[in-house]
Amino acid sequence: MSEGARDLVQRVLPHVRIRQWTFSIPFSLRVRLAFDHDTALALWRIAHAEIDRRYRRLAREAGIAAPRGGSLMVIHRAGGDLKVNLHFHALFLDGCYAAGERFWTAPAPSPAEVEKILARIIARAEPLLGNDVPHEPDDDERAIEQAYALSTRAERHGPEDQDPHDFGVHLPTRRKARLGEWDLDAEVAVDEHDRERLEHLCRYLLRPPLALDRLRLLDDGRVCIELRRPWADRTTHVTMSHDVFIARLATLVPRPRRNTTIYFGVLGANARGRDDIVPCPENERGVRPDASWASLMKYSFGLDVLSCPRCGERLQFVEVLRDREKVRELLERLALWTDPLPLQPARGPPDEHESCDFF
Repeated sequence: MSEGARDLVQRVLPHVRIRQWTFSIPFSLRVRLAFDHDTALALWRIAHAEIDRRYRRLAREAGIAAPRGGSLMVIHRAGGDLKVNLHFHALFLDGCYAAGERFWTAPAPSPAEVEKILARIIARAEPLLGNDVPHEPDDDERAIEQAYALSTRAERHGPEDQDPHDFGVHLPTRRKARLGEWDLDAEVAVDEHDRERLEHLCRYLLRPPLALDRLRLLDDGRVCIELRRPWADRTTHVTMSHDVFIARLATLVPRPRRNTTIYFGVLGANARGRDDIVPCPENERGVRPDASWASLMKYSFGLDVLSCPRCGERLQFVEVLRDREKVRELLERLALWTDPLPLQPARGPPDEHESCDFF
């Protein structure tokens, strides 16, 4: 996440205003499209075309001939409880490039404009999603289907001391449209000079599905996930067995060779004039930034993990110990445990309702 966000800000996204467009689809489609990558991309191409059409239309009305826009899209597959919940996050250059690579900034969209764009997306998407072509699933798809069926088993929990009549205050954003179960949001925009906030937004797009501080193991062996925000029914935590937890993680992994970050327009790899737009042209990319764990810790959190806490000198890599006796010698010198932990006695098979048989 940190490495990717740094790369986008320093080497890909130009110094122009950036707007995030978030596109959500009906719940009945989210699971299907999570395992149908081609249809998911086809749906996003429809959404991208309609959003890009607005930018190009406004640019032509402003007197710009042959305007060119750009964007990148990231497919998110998980919801706050780790269940499959496919939706799209995209960063659009909030305007268009004209001849001579001069950037024209578009006015912010009104709620009516966002609603019209969403309506056109739905109209074009219905024929695509209505053509269901049945196919025989392969072994991997069958395993994924069984994992998803298992992953739906969980319990919801709310805070005991919460007022049952307090549902919170939900303020609608100004640049958001919702038609049925379709949703399009264009509220978030980052100024061209606010690169720090832009990197924070890029981290949001590239974030993993779960932060470890929201995950804990209960005394009875179940896994508890704390939600980022309470649900409408005041649910704040979701608990599940370890089998269900593993099944949810399995269903979030995209199939091999399926790109989940896609570039469009002037940000595309082979776009005409791309080197004149991005902050770091291709001919200047000979040496990539240090992406080691220590470098990213210092870049993201300001923690210099290679600085000795005692003397302040730099720590240096010495050796990876693989010999058993050398490992024991090092542990004894550090006054740490040297003998292996005793083996736990074998247990019987799990209960039937806790089993996780994928095959």
